[in-house]
Amino acid sequence: MKRVLVGLAWFYGIQVLVVFPWHLGAIYRHEQSLWVWTAYARAMERHGQADALLTAYTYLVFYSSLIAIPYVGLGARYRAAGPPAVKAEFRTYRILISAWLAATFLLLSDSCFAFIRNLPTDVWNG
Repeated sequence: MKRVLVGLAWFYGIQVLVVFPWHLGAIYRHEQSLWVWTAYARAMERHGQADALLTAYTYLVFYSSLIAIPYVGLGARYRAAGPPAVKAEFRTYRILISAWLAATFLLLSDSCFAFIRNLPTDVWNG
């Protein structure tokens, strides 16, 4: 059973390595929407039900990676030592912080991307 879970974790990790930068860049460049319902309707109109479901799946991977990446990062950086009660509390805080970071990204991404787009990069690049 553990071997199957490790295999699924690797499969999910490979999907995140492909889907996360792809969606992040496309959302930044206004090639696709941040919201799944807009992209689903657009894919449904253009190519039909199968493509719309694939689009919804890639958004599911993208949204879950907004929680999974900080969760794994916090777990790798800060290790909980001590009794199981302390480890469970630490895990709960990791989940809350990860969900908070994902919600912050979803709420503020449009304004952050607009700010980054308007930075004077021509001055920086000479």
